[in-house]
Amino acid sequence: MVISIDAATLTAYYNARAGVPGSGATTSGSTGSAPKNPTPPWSTSSSAPKDTALVSSVLAGGRFINTANTQVDVPNASADYKNLFALYQGLNALEGVAAKYAATTTSPSSLAQLSSRFAAGMAEVGTYIDQTKYSTFQLAQGTVSSSAATTTGVKRETDTYTTGPLATGDVNTPVPAFQGPTVFDLTYTKVSGTKVTVNFDLSEMGSTPRSMGNVVNYLNSKLKAAGSFSTFSVVRTPGTPRTTTAGGQTVTLGTNPDSFALKFNGSSTETPAFSAPATAPAVYVAESMGTTTTTTTPGATTTTNGVTTTAPSTTTTTSDVTQQLIKFETDGAATATDAADGKIFANTLSSEIQAARASAVAPDGSVYVLTDVNATTDGQPIKGATDVALKKYDSAGNLVYTRTLGAVSNASGYALAVSADGSRVAVGGSVTGALDSGVVGADPAASDSFVSVFDAEGQDVFTQRGTATGNDQINSLSFGADGSLYVQGTASASVNGQTALGGQDAYVQAFAPAAAGAANAYVSKFTTQYGSAMTDKPAGVVVSGSSLYVAGVEAGRAVVRQYALQATGAPTLSATLDLGDLNGGSIAGLAVNQDGSIALAGTTKTALTATTTTNSYGGGTSAFVASLPSDLSTGAGETLTYVNGSAAVTATAMTVSGGKVYITGQQAVTPPPGQTTAFDGYAMAIDPATGATIWSQSFRGTDRTVAPTSIAVDASGTSVLDRLGLPRGTIDYAGSQQVTAVTSARAGDQFIVKANGGPAQTVTIDAADTLKTLAAKVARASGYNATVTVVTVNGRDQMKIVPVSPRTTIEVEAGKTNRDALESLGLAEGMVTTGPDPNPKDGVLASYSLKLPTTLAITDAASAKQAVTLLQSALSTVRSIYANMTSPPDTASSSANSGTVPAYLTAQIASYKDALARLTGSSG
Repeated sequence: MVISIDAATLTAYYNARAGVPGSGATTSGSTGSAPKNPTPPWSTSSSAPKDTALVSSVLAGGRFINTANTQVDVPNASADYKNLFALYQGLNALEGVAAKYAATTTSPSSLAQLSSRFAAGMAEVGTYIDQTKYSTFQLAQGTVSSSAATTTGVKRETDTYTTGPLATGDVNTPVPAFQGPTVFDLTYTKVSGTKVTVNFDLSEMGSTPRSMGNVVNYLNSKLKAAGSFSTFSVVRTPGTPRTTTAGGQTVTLGTNPDSFALKFNGSSTETPAFSAPATAPAVYVAESMGTTTTTTTPGATTTTNGVTTTAPSTTTTTSDVTQQLIKFETDGAATATDAADGKIFANTLSSEIQAARASAVAPDGSVYVLTDVNATTDGQPIKGATDVALKKYDSAGNLVYTRTLGAVSNASGYALAVSADGSRVAVGGSVTGALDSGVVGADPAASDSFVSVFDAEGQDVFTQRGTATGNDQINSLSFGADGSLYVQGTASASVNGQTALGGQDAYVQAFAPAAAGAANAYVSKFTTQYGSAMTDKPAGVVVSGSSLYVAGVEAGRAVVRQYALQATGAPTLSATLDLGDLNGGSIAGLAVNQDGSIALAGTTKTALTATTTTNSYGGGTSAFVASLPSDLSTGAGETLTYVNGSAAVTATAMTVSGGKVYITGQQAVTPPPGQTTAFDGYAMAIDPATGATIWSQSFRGTDRTVAPTSIAVDASGTSVLDRLGLPRGTIDYAGSQQVTAVTSARAGDQFIVKANGGPAQTVTIDAADTLKTLAAKVARASGYNATVTVVTVNGRDQMKIVPVSPRTTIEVEAGKTNRDALESLGLAEGMVTTGPDPNPKDGVLASYSLKLPTTLAITDAASAKQAVTLLQSALSTVRSIYANMTSPPDTASSSANSGTVPAYLTAQIASYKDALARLTGSSG
């Protein structure tokens, strides 16, 4: 009898006992070979369904995750392999569906099915990830981090205000901004309500040079004498290197001089307000500047085997368009502002601002500008592709705050109004997709009108979405003396049960302040739809006493209507005035002047009808200003003034102040070489009764193309404070603390918190939530397994989430579709854990992240391509996990098992080998 024993088997056994590398057990049928790992589904030798089969299966209604059909070809292999392979096939099926959607050959009829199945697959895969546990690692659908923090936050109160640079060079040199008559006041209000006014007049310094240091000493002496705790100081900014490029190398030529600014150091017990005795009107103009150029390059033509093929043409779009806010002085002699070219400042707005269509001045001198943005603005991420942002600036041009609407898809802002006391700010426009409470609208593809009202702190007090069945938007807004809000818009269908007149109609709607304690701040008073059977373009609404006035283009004609307001119900039409055919022109706005007359401005390409014309029509395209009696009667009091130029002149925006009509617009000019058109901007004040130009200013921009979009006037907005870089009015240090005010989140938005893989807990943002109250909600939702605090980062308070121990995991996931709050907060989906990473035992990381948003969806080719990219990355992560599970560990623990085998064990192995040789080499 011959006993056959493989020596390699026994050697491998002892090698394993000794920790010698390569000592893994062999599998049956592979005597003496390396151990076999489970074959992954991405291997060419795997019998798992391939991409096309997976897609066909799920489109036929099959499951994305099918553990029953997931094969692991190594007996007794860890369950982690099977779970990982099932997830891989689910992700692979999702990627295939997204790729099919993005393919140009996919028929439109199939897109809806693909989108629906993708949504179902994401939900199925998300549930599987949540419910599946792995023995040696954790897997998160989102990111993995040791802590999670919001990137948006609340600006910290600093009680300081710093001007722009006032001087350069030597701090002891007299400062030009301090020369000449320099008289202003500071009124501070104590906590008790007592007001104290400090009068500053630099002439009191006598012959002392008005340098930065000397002026600060003078100002502080006055404050101290008045008992104020506030002070002024000098802020020095070191000069930067002055460089040039020569021969491809950067050469330093020296250092630019230091610059110096004035800093007001306030006290938390005092509220400061600046003013000046000598003032003049200030004019604010928002404009678009620059051009967009589209270039089409024909595709190359090639001939192969007699067949000629032309590649598709390519289109390239370049743009240098920016948005600006400009402040003009109107009487430099009276205010000694010393503004160059009449501009006190010309601030280029941040690049995410795509349009600034409306502006208004508040009683405190602050300026509101309504903008469209397409990316994070003022540190606030937006939810959709575009959003509306209300921006508040002080009179020195510094941004005070930004308030975003919070649209999930797209929104545009067209109208802005500030109440007479400044306590309310209304904005309006159009929105597509979800807004409040995740409501999408009657037609998800159609645009709905919206109106939102904020308080002076920028806190949302009221939002109303339109309910028209077709596209509609808000064009103009106005507050009444009783606080009612009047909304004018356009709609292509009936509005609130009104009768559609055909084409595109105009409508006006009123909202009255609700009783104290009511659920909504405003209640609807009436809706009136009006216009012609053709396309109407409403462009102005205003209230004077018991009369409501609306203006616009009706069937191509300039029409003003007067309605008599009723105690209840809809108003009644009192009068209509038709100024004539604009021949393709437009209405820039409507207003009530201080004498009760009605002011109207716009653009016409033909002469209009009026009793008195103060400045005749010059032909071509001209701007016009009309002054109309309050009853819209013709005859005495009806005047018309044309603004003509050597080329086309348009009026794009208007307002009234001090009995004057202020307009802004474009004037065509000779284009520079290589450019077909060019326009300068202009702003002017006109006496509507006489047609006299009281003030005017022209301005030029990039590429000789300027397009003014709005104008606002502060009757006392220009003073010596402009020269000093100080703002008119009260400085508000604190600002709102509400989450819904400082982010794009809206009340009702949500996100999910899970602790240690437990049940999902929903955190819902309420209108009054601050970061502190939200942090308390998150801690409670985690079962107090997370420490949630408010920390300060770069001058902003942010919420931070940290697990209470290394054994704790906290998962943060997006809320419901159209109500997710994570993006608004700047909080990433994923797992928060402080556990060790990597695990030193086997080289497998303690946690992995797929970085796959739970809200991922495919609605168009672009989103489908993005989904493909994200899913391919997730698939790569799964393959990496498998590689870590099957590769020899490269850690300190594994290196301890390598090296020379001990002598005693080597001797034992040799003895056993000799015994085996004797046994197998002899017969019984």
